Amino acid sequence: MASVTLKPNRFTMPSANAAQQKHFFTWAHIKRIRVLLAPGAMKRLIRNKATGKFLKPTGTWSKDASMAMNFSDISAAIAISQRFDLWNVELLMMMEDKPSDYDVTLPLGHQN
Repeated sequence: MASVTLKPNRFTMPSANAAQQKHFFTWAHIKRIRVLLAPGAMKRLIRNKATGKFLKPTGTWSKDASMAMNFSDISAAIAISQRFDLWNVELLMMMEDKPSDYDVTLPLGHQN
């Protein structure tokens, strides 16, 4: 019978000491990622790059992200920035209620 040697890939944990193994995802990480990727978990906000304020549903600006207009998808945020000819703004995609390492920003509208 021939022996089979499995080659490591990006999903297998290498046989290394415990100090190196701690850098791989644990079940706690996976559960956290599942929560972050759940429908409605991501907030899509328009933020003024100069002031750091967020666009509210009333058309005014607020420093409080919880009062900001949360767009259903990226195309809706792009449409608003084009319709109202917004300058120096960005789309902020937040995975949590406060800033985190998972946040992503994309430039929108006219840039200075």
